[in-house]
Amino acid sequence: LLAFMGTHPDSPLLGPMFDRLANWLPESPGPDDPIMVRLESWIPEHPFPDSESLTAIGPGAVAAWPVRSSLDPLASFAMFTRALGLHRIPAGESQAEAFELMNRLRFENPDHSLIPRVMLTLGRWNLARGEPDRAFAFLDRVAGENSPSEVRSRAEFLKARTAYEKGDPEAAALAFEAAATGFAAAEADIARLNAALSRLRQGSDRDAVTLIQIPGEENPRLEADFELERALSTSSTAERIAAMDRFIAGHPDHPRIPEARLAAAEAALEGPAADLPFARMHLESLQSLPDAMGSLPVTRLALVRLRMADLIGDPAATIEAAREVLTSFPEEPIAREAAFTLGRNLFLTGNYNEARLVLEKLAAAEEDTGHSQAAWLLAARAASLGATSQSREEALALFDKAIDSEGPLQSIAIIEKASFMIKSLNRYATAAAFLREHFQALPETDPLRLPLGLLLGEAIYAKGSTDPASLREALDIYNGLLALTENQPAHWNRLQYLRGMVLELLPREENPSIKRDAEALDAYVSVLEAGTRRPPAEWEYFERCGFRALEMLKAKERWKAAIAVAEKIASFDSPNARDAAEIAQNLRLKHMIWDD
Repeated sequence: LLAFMGTHPDSPLLGPMFDRLANWLPESPGPDDPIMVRLESWIPEHPFPDSESLTAIGPGAVAAWPVRSSLDPLASFAMFTRALGLHRIPAGESQAEAFELMNRLRFENPDHSLIPRVMLTLGRWNLARGEPDRAFAFLDRVAGENSPSEVRSRAEFLKARTAYEKGDPEAAALAFEAAATGFAAAEADIARLNAALSRLRQGSDRDAVTLIQIPGEENPRLEADFELERALSTSSTAERIAAMDRFIAGHPDHPRIPEARLAAAEAALEGPAADLPFARMHLESLQSLPDAMGSLPVTRLALVRLRMADLIGDPAATIEAAREVLTSFPEEPIAREAAFTLGRNLFLTGNYNEARLVLEKLAAAEEDTGHSQAAWLLAARAASLGATSQSREEALALFDKAIDSEGPLQSIAIIEKASFMIKSLNRYATAAAFLREHFQALPETDPLRLPLGLLLGEAIYAKGSTDPASLREALDIYNGLLALTENQPAHWNRLQYLRGMVLELLPREENPSIKRDAEALDAYVSVLEAGTRRPPAEWEYFERCGFRALEMLKAKERWKAAIAVAEKIASFDSPNARDAAEIAQNLRLKHMIWDD
């Protein structure tokens, strides 16, 4: 072909022949590539004049460009094709030479039939290197000049895609519609579909969007494509699943059915109410079609399988699937979700040390602070359950990383760290100081004050159950929390029990030799009395209060009152109501106390 073109430089078939040469060029041509070498030999040297003879003919800087009287057709096509090849080479010198050849062609042979394609190519190249203003200058000229309709449409398509990416769906829709007018049928359908999608993004009323088609023509395939795109863009998970179901049922032979089934399976696995049977049905349908599976993104398929195993509750299968994702796609975004899923399932199976290592690595590399906070928190939990004292010590630092991260889990991390210090490390003073700092910084009505206050009171009580000052601080905290439990009877029961326990140990201010046990008894009995006005919200602290009041009355030998309390407990259908009834009966028999 090269030999024929060299001996027939004026052939009317030069255009198709050079297009074929361009298609034959390697992805990155080397300096000895025979096509590139022959193209260079057909391009005349640039006729730069001596500095003394550099004169401009006509206005503007372009008039000073040194031009030949004309470029022969072989040289013009060679310039264009060699520029295409040079642009494939990533080296800066090759890129610069590609631009130079394109500019030479448009300046030295401005009336050549290639010029619209030159402008289109320069527009595409400038878009690729992040210079949209320069790109649009070329693309606008292509669209406005007497260019072939296909070239004008490609320029409009590039402008439309750029406008869409910049967040201007209205301009994108207009440009996509303009592009559709010059394309052949298949490409015109793509342009119209993109125009419709742009309007779908632009408008709030999705149902008002219709496809703009050629008047008098119907295009069921394009309507089906748009139906699928509309389903994919639906924000509500339930509505998206229903729309996918309608599309699959209505277009069983559509070439995008595999994509629709995969999207349906993904949607079914979203949210707290995952529809596992629905997702499994579509995934199994895909697995029965190997050719369809090959056309789908492998990372999305892997993620669906991983989520399926995780939601089924099979830790062993989930761990295996997560490791497979991390091995196959270590640099893909899905690796982060796979790492967190792996760490969580290792945690669930009791493999705390490995879970911690996986989660720490993920948290340190995760850019999303909310995700990294979740990983730090779970890593801290794993470390707190580790087999060594060193691991439990390191858990404190991991809790701090979760607390210091920006995200919604800060309060949970604070509570869990404090609980860990109190219940596992017995560091009551340290926990009290830590909690006091956060508790005092909260507004009086903040709902977080209740869980923090309960933990703070527990730490103070455990730290100084014989210290009146500590007991008074704990009581003040519990008294302050009562206002937050107005509509939370279960917490109110718990607070009254805790208040009673403190009051039993706290001496009276006017007579330190006497405890405030009468107030403690009132706190316990108030829970029983509240149970007669409304059904008890919980049994643990309800019964604790009842039986504690019973023990106090028995210790003071107030037998009638003790019997009354025991029978009060027995009147409820609580777990230990039968025991309370037996206590009441035994007290009556022992002390000969009978109702009149």
